[in-house]
Amino acid sequence: FGLQLQHLVGECGNWCEGVTYARWSIQLLTHYALAVRDSGEDWFADPRFKDLYRFLLDSLSPRSPVHGGKRTAPAYGSYGDTIAVRGFSSLLALMATVCRSTDPQFSAELMWAYHEMGDGPFHELHGPDLVVETATAALFTDFTLPASPPILKSRGLPGFGAVFRHRLDDGRETCLIARASPFWPHGHTDAGSFFLY
Repeated sequence: FGLQLQHLVGECGNWCEGVTYARWSIQLLTHYALAVRDSGEDWFADPRFKDLYRFLLDSLSPRSPVHGGKRTAPAYGSYGDTIAVRGFSSLLALMATVCRSTDPQFSAELMWAYHEMGDGPFHELHGPDLVVETATAALFTDFTLPASPPILKSRGLPGFGAVFRHRLDDGRETCLIARASPFWPHGHTDAGSFFLY
């Protein structure tokens, strides 16, 4: 677990692969951290682990008509938004539940993102993924936690690129995400690509 956080998480919290691989990896890491937490091994306290979720907030798209008026994770790397977004919202709610007492502000921001991406623990899941997420949601996640929007703004994302945001307050939010980093050991050569929402 520690080696993955050390070598596969970028400076700004981005996972080293495309967004779909990132979702699967973050899901597995989160469930592992949850399983060993009571044994005294608290990976949730590691700032690099928290950075994985902070990156999701920092790079979240505006509400998109393509996604039913919901926000989504940017479709960098392999696969597209429709696949990438599956399960992220329930993971955000799970992480919000985990850190509600240690960092209530971050917890509230994660819950805001959960609602913005689409409520509910299922979110287009299927097969084993549906079973795992459903069980985790039922046993560990409090979907009634308070929600508060994070401060979304243009910022550099060291180790990934940058996000540029405009018109956040008038319902015409626009976001341009630039991939400008070679941190990509999965073999994809998409540094220099742009994502416009």
